[in-house]
Amino acid sequence: MMSKVKRIWRKMAVIVSIASMLAVTLIGAGLGNVFVKASDKATAWVIGDSTVSSFSDAYYYPRYGWGTQLEYYFDDTIAVNNLALSGRSSKSFTKEANYSTLMNGMKSGDFLFVGFGHNDEKAEADRYTNPNGDYKTEGSFANSLYVNYIKPAQEKGVTVVLCTPIVRRSTTGDWSNSNLHITSGTEGYPGGDYRQAIVNLGKDLGIAVVDMTTLTKDLYTTLGVDETVNLHAWTSSKKESVDNTHTNIWGARYNAYLITKTVKELNVAGLAEHIKSSDAPKKEDTLVKNPNYVENDYSDQLTPSTIWKDAGIWKGTVFGDVGGNPSEANHTLELNADGSIHMAVKNNKGKIASSTDGLGMYYYRIPSSSQFTLSATMKVNDFAANDQVAFGLMARDDMYIDKYTKDKLGDYVVAGVKNLAQSGAMWNCFARKSGVLTQGGTCKQDVAAGNTYELKIESNADGYACTFGDEETISGGFDFPLTSIDSKYIYVGMFAVRNCDVTFSNVKLIVDGVDITAGGQLPEPPTEPEKPTEPEKPTDPEQPMTDKLEISESSGWFESAYVEWKPVKGAKRYDVYVKASSDTSYTRLDDELVRQYPGYWRADAVGLAAGTYDMKVTAVMSDGTTSAEKKGLVVKPYDRSGFAFSKDSTLKTASGAYNDDGTLKPNAQVIYVTKDTAKTVTATLKDGSKTVTATGIQAILKAKDKDPETPLAIRIIGCVSDKDVDYFGSSSEGIQIKGAKAYQPMNITIEGIGEDATVNGFGFLVRNSGNVEFRNFAILNFMDDGISMDTANTNIWIHNMDFFYGSVGGDADQAKGDGTVDLKGNTQWTTVSYNHFFDSGKMSLCGMKSESGPNYITYHHNWFDHSDSRHPRIRTMSVHIYNNYYDGNAKYGVGAAQQSDAFVESNYFNNCPYPMLSSMQGSDIAGGSTGTFSGEDGGIIKAYNNKIVGAKRLVYANSASGTTGAADSTQFDAVLVNSRTETVAGSYKGVKGGHVYNNFDTKVDLGVNESAIDDVNAIPSIVKAEAGRMNGGDLKFTFDASEDSNYAVIPELKNKVVNYKTTLYSVGGSVDGTAPEPEQPEKPTEPETEAPTQKPTEKPTQPETEAPTEKPSVSGKAVVHNFTENGKTSDFYTITGNLSTSKGTVSYDGLKLTSCLKMESSTSVKFTAAEKGTLTLVFVEKNKEGAVKVDGKSYNSNANGIVEVAVSAGSHTITKANTSNLFYMAFAGSTAEVPTEKPTEAPTQKPTEPETEAPTQKPTQPETEAPTEKPSVSANKVVHNFTESGKTSSFYTITGNLSTSKGTVSYDGLKLTSCLKMESSTSVKFTAAEKGTLTLVFVEKNKEGAVKVDGKSYNSNANGIVEVAVSAGSHTITKANTSNLFYMSLTQGNSEQPTEKPTEPPTEPEKPTEPEKPIDPTPAAGDIYVSPSGKSSASGTESDPMDLVTAINKIAAGKTIWMQAGTYRYTNTILIPESNSGKSGSYKSIKSKGGDVIIDFAGMAEAGSNRGIVLDGSYWYLYNIDITNAGDNGMLLSGDNNIIELCQFYKNHDSGLQISRYNTNYATKDLWPSNNLIKNCTSYDNKDEATSENADGFAAKLTCGEGNVFDGCIAYCNSDDGWDLYAKPATGSIGVVTIKNCVAFGNGKTTDGQGSANGDMNGFKLGGSNGACPTPHVVTNCLAFFNGACGFTDNGNGGAIKMTNCTAANNGIYSSKANFMCYRTSQSALYSNLLSFASNGKLGTDKFKGAVEKTLYFNTSGSAYYWVDAKDTSSFTGAGIKYGTPNAKSVSNSDFVSTTLAGYNASKGTYATNYHEILRNADGSVNMNGLFQLKSSSPLSNSGTNGRALGAAL
Repeated sequence: MMSKVKRIWRKMAVIVSIASMLAVTLIGAGLGNVFVKASDKATAWVIGDSTVSSFSDAYYYPRYGWGTQLEYYFDDTIAVNNLALSGRSSKSFTKEANYSTLMNGMKSGDFLFVGFGHNDEKAEADRYTNPNGDYKTEGSFANSLYVNYIKPAQEKGVTVVLCTPIVRRSTTGDWSNSNLHITSGTEGYPGGDYRQAIVNLGKDLGIAVVDMTTLTKDLYTTLGVDETVNLHAWTSSKKESVDNTHTNIWGARYNAYLITKTVKELNVAGLAEHIKSSDAPKKEDTLVKNPNYVENDYSDQLTPSTIWKDAGIWKGTVFGDVGGNPSEANHTLELNADGSIHMAVKNNKGKIASSTDGLGMYYYRIPSSSQFTLSATMKVNDFAANDQVAFGLMARDDMYIDKYTKDKLGDYVVAGVKNLAQSGAMWNCFARKSGVLTQGGTCKQDVAAGNTYELKIESNADGYACTFGDEETISGGFDFPLTSIDSKYIYVGMFAVRNCDVTFSNVKLIVDGVDITAGGQLPEPPTEPEKPTEPEKPTDPEQPMTDKLEISESSGWFESAYVEWKPVKGAKRYDVYVKASSDTSYTRLDDELVRQYPGYWRADAVGLAAGTYDMKVTAVMSDGTTSAEKKGLVVKPYDRSGFAFSKDSTLKTASGAYNDDGTLKPNAQVIYVTKDTAKTVTATLKDGSKTVTATGIQAILKAKDKDPETPLAIRIIGCVSDKDVDYFGSSSEGIQIKGAKAYQPMNITIEGIGEDATVNGFGFLVRNSGNVEFRNFAILNFMDDGISMDTANTNIWIHNMDFFYGSVGGDADQAKGDGTVDLKGNTQWTTVSYNHFFDSGKMSLCGMKSESGPNYITYHHNWFDHSDSRHPRIRTMSVHIYNNYYDGNAKYGVGAAQQSDAFVESNYFNNCPYPMLSSMQGSDIAGGSTGTFSGEDGGIIKAYNNKIVGAKRLVYANSASGTTGAADSTQFDAVLVNSRTETVAGSYKGVKGGHVYNNFDTKVDLGVNESAIDDVNAIPSIVKAEAGRMNGGDLKFTFDASEDSNYAVIPELKNKVVNYKTTLYSVGGSVDGTAPEPEQPEKPTEPETEAPTQKPTEKPTQPETEAPTEKPSVSGKAVVHNFTENGKTSDFYTITGNLSTSKGTVSYDGLKLTSCLKMESSTSVKFTAAEKGTLTLVFVEKNKEGAVKVDGKSYNSNANGIVEVAVSAGSHTITKANTSNLFYMAFAGSTAEVPTEKPTEAPTQKPTEPETEAPTQKPTQPETEAPTEKPSVSANKVVHNFTESGKTSSFYTITGNLSTSKGTVSYDGLKLTSCLKMESSTSVKFTAAEKGTLTLVFVEKNKEGAVKVDGKSYNSNANGIVEVAVSAGSHTITKANTSNLFYMSLTQGNSEQPTEKPTEPPTEPEKPTEPEKPIDPTPAAGDIYVSPSGKSSASGTESDPMDLVTAINKIAAGKTIWMQAGTYRYTNTILIPESNSGKSGSYKSIKSKGGDVIIDFAGMAEAGSNRGIVLDGSYWYLYNIDITNAGDNGMLLSGDNNIIELCQFYKNHDSGLQISRYNTNYATKDLWPSNNLIKNCTSYDNKDEATSENADGFAAKLTCGEGNVFDGCIAYCNSDDGWDLYAKPATGSIGVVTIKNCVAFGNGKTTDGQGSANGDMNGFKLGGSNGACPTPHVVTNCLAFFNGACGFTDNGNGGAIKMTNCTAANNGIYSSKANFMCYRTSQSALYSNLLSFASNGKLGTDKFKGAVEKTLYFNTSGSAYYWVDAKDTSSFTGAGIKYGTPNAKSVSNSDFVSTTLAGYNASKGTYATNYHEILRNADGSVNMNGLFQLKSSSPLSNSGTNGRALGAAL
């Protein structure tokens, strides 16, 4: 029997089929359910958008609009013709064929249902209509409905029914404006209430209105969130895929029921009587899933790509129909050095076609429930004119990692272009919707290579809006969810398809208000967000009232005054007045200046000139009024001084909208901005001859550029946050003020009212503006800069502001935000005064390198309250800095660089370590510092009459009154003058750049007279009283003296800033009867690292610090605590964190528990166990992996949500592992009992997924092996040093990496050479049986944050020692900052601790040590066999070999991949990622087995990314393998501690093997590849075809770390050098490389004698960059001959090279270079036992710089050899000198055993290709068969050091 579901669906199909046949005259997408009855019957025409239209979906619950269901409620006399179309507005529908059908089809007696509104909201020219105005207002929504539909219908005798839009489903139960179609508007698209517009239209025209907005809202509220999900379409079988805009068949049927029921109730003539009576449709009778729906087997568990490196947060992948397995040969996905992202595709790979897609993408995964904006700047470098080429931004439903498939993939939307072969018809944005490729629009301008475009995808309530360049924004047709395949996530990012090359910059991703690209993180939200239960404002009407109106507080301030009073019983309104005391009549204040707070009212009078004022408050009652006055309020003037008010300045003032006496300019406009009015406030401004009304604060400021003359005062009341603003003119800063031209006078003041005016979450960008004033408000949590004056500004005044922390930036120095107040881009004549900077990280950058003029800036009377640096940092500008209070500044005060000039006068420096710094001189470089200001040229500071207290260092050029007690006319910080008018002599110059002070302060008007300069000793009291907001503002913080030297974020202050809430209740004098109860200020909680998903249900509280008020439940010795009864109060447990009552319930121990402790990053529970016992923790999450950490170890919960942990006596800490919720905990000592009852109620909500943290440095693989031997123990002292014991200990559990290259330490009678590197993955754990002292010895002395013990940071002392008192129990040692631990001991009880201190400073090892060579076992269990024909599915046995790449990904540490003989062919890079590593003593190995093994990359194009093998892992061992034909390096070696032995590298298109970083984010030497051994390898015939200038045999260059060794290697016939150790200033010096027992010959051309000899052609090139990157490389026992240029050259390495026992013979065969060219090194270089042989007549003169001994060198003058016997340390200074006795010793062919190289044809310049065999012994070591080795009979055979022969012996 046919199932009910099948019958229903078959019936639907038949209906649709009939409708299709009857609608043959109708065309256009989205038609359906066209029920045409007999011609004598009336037709109900239906028009509208997707909430009304039909669809053809493959969804689980497909979409249905209500127009498809109306026919179920009409009798047979009414035919329904549904013409509604998805994506259309009342405006855009008129362009469709369906509109013509409507106009031609309507007849008298018909009915017209109109259902628009959703898309009329869209801010797009083709769809938007203005919700404001009536039906006569052109451009309005009402006018569109009337003109296009109502009027034509009425003219035809058709009855119209208007339907307001259905709600968008709320996921919380609360109703936002967006849900209800009330918009805020954007620039050019005013917002308003679309529902109300329809209701008003119906009233105006007498037309029936069905208020579906209200009806559906009421329905949804009644049903509840959990049930309304069943009214809507689901794209998949998971309810997370719900479409909150579009209904399914039950929702559509219900809406049709509501419409027809209302029509019947309204008794619409001719229609009501034809509506059938019925009940509301039931879900069980209506809702059925699509029987044709196919569940996909997609998995969202994505593994990282092994091909593409991450680009910051973006992960790379190539997938889909890409023409074969993804490879770097066809796709480029890379992060450029400047942070931009480069993507390119070639070889016709990939496509966007009608049925399949194939693309490369950098993606980021976000929850599908999130709202996001992705924007970027895209430069089109090149593309092919092909219709399958595409590029741009994409948001898609599904994601695959490096997968080639021709299957149809998921849906997506694109802000980009396609159909690029169609000039004039290129696609502007597109989508794949339900599998169908859909065009968005058509580009007005063709896309062209070389152009740059701004792109954006923005999610909205209905779907997505996509913008490409200046083209029209597309959202029509993009109104669908991306949840069909992956209902949990959406994947957003950049993509490129087919033959194209594009670069993305300025990429920004904001998700749910969090800037992900700036380091923000999001939690994984629950399936349905929880309902907020806390009201936005208090509603308790029981506020204390007084019978008599009395003013409780009042005062005058700067150009303002205020009064406060208690509320009066019976008052309906308060009016407040002000007058000058000398006047007789009052002036009433604007109503907005009267505000209500908990327990009191307040009014502020602003715009007052200095003088004495009276204020009066009048309470208006129902039976009269009562008043109170306050007289004699003294108002002071603001201090208008500094360059902004200089008579020489451009505009002479910076008072903005005010006169300089403090009163408003006569024609000034005043607008009041609150959180409720920021989007709706209006201003009337001029636009040429027109008058325009702008709505919203940013829109007003945008319109102001057309009307700069009208003064504008913007008054901020209360707290205005980022979400309150209409839009931001600057995506990076926030509100933008921008003039129409440079230095345009704008006449703007932005001011705060009262003590609590605040902007939260944004800042200000000022461009091309003059006469702009900011005053009396706070800025906190700003995006980038607090205030950024960016371009061509003049006469700007920033004063009496409070500045707090900004948002965390992406750079290390942006933890507190970026610049607080930055002045750039030729901003000039500006004053920054009387501001309070709270712990700013970078207070003010004053100037860029691009400015040319002095510009003139003043900073005065600012309170730099524990701010760190840049007070200011000055480039190029001339700056007057006076009367500021520098208070506990961790880094420095004034910084002068880049030819700037600063006059620093009468400032008070209190505990500022470096009050004044000039770049690259004096204190800036003292003690070997590299400088604070990026090596910029210096500036000059003139200092006068400053007070210096607690400075570390200050040096004057001409006075001994600095901290050093001596003047220094060269290395000075400032020039001290005796009077402010004294000029600075030109003899005082900047050390770098030679800058001379310009004496600006004696040449231009400073805007302040000497008499106005305050006494320096009074500055602290003056500034503390007058800087910042009125009365110090409402957010106060007092710094502890310990913070003076701390430049980290202060958690307590961060708490206050993050959790800031205004106490403002209402604005305006009206009393609404719901005034709040006065509240005690609450303590803020610590900031969470997860973004909240709901409003808290209770006030957050700070970690408990007070004594507990009640005891927990105790049973025997069991200490029980549950959060439902006890909250966080306990005298046993110390509890820090936030409680919640919305995470479900748990039944346990006979209790029903409803309150829990949320396990978050800031959560901790600490307790001390008197004896060993069991800790029981009960969570709502069952079988939760990583439910909790106890003492740092992660534990899973069981099937009942319980975690039980055995703990020892001592202190313990419970912290977060993954996100979870703790309801109950108990500790039972060994004699106590704990309840065993298990939870019986299931959690009521799913937990969120864990957050993850990005590693802060190069991660390492943790040790997992058990210790095998005991440490040194003496009595109760447990000692461990890493030199003798490594990581083996039976007491300490040690995880991390050892190093022998971090120096040495002498301690406890030991010389320690090995240390544990304190990295992110490092930990040492131990358990103390009793209290004691932990001693840790580091190489770093006086190190701030040397280590953390139990999470607390400790500094090392002057001897590198940290001592910590520890209690009995478990403890953990982890990284604080990077350091190196050599020794540790725990002294318990009365045992003695060594008192000897380290006596030797850290030293660099004399030479890099070789990495340990792993044991070479025969094939063993766990090994894998591979072959050229191996399969990924194979077992990996000798008889069933695997493929190499699969084996690399599978092999375990300590095991070997055995490569069977043959040629392994690849066209893609083989990447061994950093995460795939062995470990010390347990290498991962790849070895040949039974014959020649060749890895051949033939076919790879020559390109920088086309390396053969990238070995980014560590502890790998490769043996006896050939690597050839790679498109770049044969191997890029970028990991650590690897061994490459007996391998050959040939015919690659760059260096055969290169040691350099792979991860371009690794910026320091300690992160670069280190301690690798290249043993007995050969590299030849490597040549880059493009230039023949780059391919070396071996290279260790640019980004190469310490300890790398080449031993026994041969490099010959490469197009560039044999060895290249080049370094450049951009990355700095590389680590020391050791080259020993190595040979280089024939380099410059290949073995066949071919080549252009364009390369450097040296045998051994040992550096670069003309002394800028010195490195003391070591070269010993090496031979260089027949090379095209030098045998050995320093190549500009300024380091102390050490070269011993080396021979250079007959080099320079393609040039006139010498055997040895080592004349640019340090004078400390050493050359010993060297032999130079010149018989070819081509060589130049050997040159050395440094110490030379036992060396025979060649000089071309007279072709003489010169002998140096005893060490000479002074004669060799780099010139080609003739030092020594000429020809006292000489050398000829007869001195050598051989001068003939087998296989070499000198006349043809050709060489053999098998020197790897010819020149090696059986063990692989080099055997040159006597070539250029001295005979024993030669006179030189015993001339060397210690009687040995000169030169190399190989």
